[in-house]
Amino acid sequence: MKFASFHSRVHAVLVTTGIVLFLILSLAMTYFFRVSVNEVMINLQQPRIHNIFRELDRRFDAQTPPEVIRGYLQSLFLEISLGLYTADGHLLLQMTSEHFPDTFDEILREDNPLTGFSHVYYNPNPESPFHAIKVGVVIANKPIFRLMIILTVVFGLLVLAVFYAVSARLGANLRKRLSHLKAGVEEIADGRLDITLEEDDYQDEISFLARRFNQMAARVRGLIRSLEESNAARQRMFAHASHEIKSPLTSIKGFVDIIEYTDVLPEAQRQLLPEVKRDLQRVIKISNDILQLSAMRETSFKLEKQCIEIVTLLNEEHSHFMRRADKKGVRAVLKIETEKKIKAMLDPDRVAQIWDNLWYNALKYSAPGEDIVTTARVNDSVLEVIIANRVLSPIDVPLNQLFEPFYRHPAMAEKTAGSGLGLVIVRELIRAMNGVVDARQADHVLQVILHLPLEKCS
Repeated sequence: MKFASFHSRVHAVLVTTGIVLFLILSLAMTYFFRVSVNEVMINLQQPRIHNIFRELDRRFDAQTPPEVIRGYLQSLFLEISLGLYTADGHLLLQMTSEHFPDTFDEILREDNPLTGFSHVYYNPNPESPFHAIKVGVVIANKPIFRLMIILTVVFGLLVLAVFYAVSARLGANLRKRLSHLKAGVEEIADGRLDITLEEDDYQDEISFLARRFNQMAARVRGLIRSLEESNAARQRMFAHASHEIKSPLTSIKGFVDIIEYTDVLPEAQRQLLPEVKRDLQRVIKISNDILQLSAMRETSFKLEKQCIEIVTLLNEEHSHFMRRADKKGVRAVLKIETEKKIKAMLDPDRVAQIWDNLWYNALKYSAPGEDIVTTARVNDSVLEVIIANRVLSPIDVPLNQLFEPFYRHPAMAEKTAGSGLGLVIVRELIRAMNGVVDARQADHVLQVILHLPLEKCS
């Protein structure tokens, strides 16, 4: 059986326990009452029956007709029914009364009727022809028994009421305490780590869980603060190192340009200058990406929003990308699935950087002759842009790793240049705009999907 809450489970268990205990107590009380009544009746009739045995042995013998013995027994005016049995266990005679109208068995045997009292008394004289007398009394439906039944029902209902009240009280207390614990767990799960549960004075398992929960939450808050401090220190170190590296690299690049312009090197050495300049440019780009990523993760980072027309901006940026794609033999296709102009408050430079990074990444991993298809649509004030391209080699890792720092496709890392930070910068910028970026792959086709909520121009 399923219950909606722990409170209802406790309530059901306690009430069921009350019913079971009531039934057990009723059966036990009935049994012991029955046994007690039997003992009382046996002890009450035993002296009379022994006197009857003595008189029968003194007055009669085995040859006496049963009618004579019956006449003697009737003269005693007994209020009980009895059966007289011979030494071989056969019924000699019986006398019934209104208190026990049933007849006795022909063969002597012990029994215990449910609605009355029956007992066999044996003659102490082993030589007597009158071996046993079986006495029977029917317990009529007297007021005392009706009263017992009524009391049993009343006490049963009282027991159920007590169990119900106790279960309701206990269940309400448990529900209140467990609700606080449940609310705290939900707060933690939702990322609100400053929650502290109220600790009561109980010493049970729920109090233990509440205290340990508070200790766990405090420890988690401490770990998060430590991680945030470590992350901030790492970001400062990266930013400082990138800045210190960028300055001499810029100077070296200037010197290389001068050497190339002045033509002071032999021809064999001059052929190495383009490769040197390309590597220098790559290192400078990595330094710039690290500086930009560190700046975006600072709390002081802000977007410079202005009212722009999105379709126009997308067409302009895509036309620049088309020229780069043509040089590599790749066809860039733009599909805009909206006919009206869409204006929104966005940072045009950052939005252009997002598209440029995604297009550049798709271009790096596309084979010549393939298409890079960009689809843009607006649904419920959310701009959806999908950039799809057929990759040279399938990506066999979880696609969320594409947005991790310095991740590059293992099969293409040596063939393509890059810092491994382009998609990370895209993710951080999208988050700063309250958007979402995701990736899907099917049949060697990689799709990067971004959803960007649009803020209306004021």
